[in-house]
Amino acid sequence: MNVLSPGGFLSLATAEQGADVVAHKSKSNLNTRLIVLNSGGRLNTVDLRKLVMGILAPGRQALYDGELAEEQPTDKLFDPTLPYCGVLSSLSSPSVLAATKSPTVTTANITRPLRFMYIKDIPHQQIIAAEIIATLYTHGIAVTPIPVTKEQYNGRHCWYLSDPNGTFPYWYSYKYDGDGDAQQESYHAWDIAYSETWGPPYDSTSKLWDMTHGLAGWCSQEADAPAVSNMESMNYATFVDRVRNLSTILDATARQAAYTEVLTTLHNEAIFLPMTHKRQTAVTNKRVSGFQFGYMEYDLPLANLSPTTGHSSKFSVTIAGNLADISDAKKESHKTAMSTQLGVHKSSILITYTSGSVVMTVEVKTDTASGASAVSSTMAGLTTATLSAALGETVTAISEPTNTNTNTSTGISDGGIAGIAAGSAAFGALLLFMLFVISREKQGKPIFMSLNGPPAAKPADPAPGMKSEGV
Repeated sequence: MNVLSPGGFLSLATAEQGADVVAHKSKSNLNTRLIVLNSGGRLNTVDLRKLVMGILAPGRQALYDGELAEEQPTDKLFDPTLPYCGVLSSLSSPSVLAATKSPTVTTANITRPLRFMYIKDIPHQQIIAAEIIATLYTHGIAVTPIPVTKEQYNGRHCWYLSDPNGTFPYWYSYKYDGDGDAQQESYHAWDIAYSETWGPPYDSTSKLWDMTHGLAGWCSQEADAPAVSNMESMNYATFVDRVRNLSTILDATARQAAYTEVLTTLHNEAIFLPMTHKRQTAVTNKRVSGFQFGYMEYDLPLANLSPTTGHSSKFSVTIAGNLADISDAKKESHKTAMSTQLGVHKSSILITYTSGSVVMTVEVKTDTASGASAVSSTMAGLTTATLSAALGETVTAISEPTNTNTNTSTGISDGGIAGIAAGSAAFGALLLFMLFVISREKQGKPIFMSLNGPPAAKPADPAPGMKSEGV
């Protein structure tokens, strides 16, 4: 994923050499791609950040049409379905927020190039950076690209904690004068940066906490902490206090109100420009079945994987209604219901939909032909009334189940498999015989004797302490 875009990654399954692979795309959001505007840098007022946000927000469409085509466009810092994040659904879009800036603030107020930092070794980020820089240049805003390594990217997020005068306390005792002087330059290394949230289970609580590290003088090497260091509507010490108290509030209503205050403040400060919610993607060989996405980005439940067989049972279920009414949530519900009715794991079920009312084709992969027959018998016993209740739909017809029993797991013919089995058996027998021969030799009872008769007896060793007479 660091090399290919989401669209490019999924295209592996449709490329000329992709006949043997299957692309998978998760239906749930993972984390959020962001463009971060640093309140401690040259965009040190809300109106300046709104100005830049208003320029960049419409330009996201070019990325949606290309590099980010397989991801979910969003205006929200976190997925609104996550705990305590529902308020994000009621907040304005970046474009609407940007339109509230003071009309007196224009691109002429940005007198120095904006420093845009991104990781140079990830082509995916290079393309996003190129689009952002080109958009700003088109509007007359100069940009200094800062392409860095991952280590440099992490380190420069900590520069703002340095003390330019060599004395304590840290940066927040110094006022930024707006002129971009050498002192300020020495500890805020960027003005715009590419970043991402952490996704579940870290969004939003852990990610918000990560924004509070500056006051304690330690650094998590993320863009968000320096970015929120100079907000206008809530000073940094207050922000840290609000965030770190979130998990100490016992009353559910009061806790939600506290989250709402923090998330609304971050929105109104125009610091984060969300681009997309990332979604898990994967490509597997067709010889592997049972693939499922885990809950987190690097969570791959390998225990669900098994070799693909050519054994399956299939039937069709006709549902009243239109194909457009079958949402992703309904599809997941249908698979769960079929898993229960057929007594098989969801990972072995493949459901496809076609129009005409709605024809739902259900195919169940099994390890053996007898397993396919058993599932087929279960399918044959289902009625329209049973499936209507299970699916929550009006089922009007059920087809007779059909079985498929072909061997596609290895591509080796039956004769080849028989030859391998026979060769393995012969090798095993030879190995056992050799072990038996070695054992007899060690016992002094060799199986094979010399044609010249047994060897002469070896003279006995002299008793301890006695001298042997030489010949």
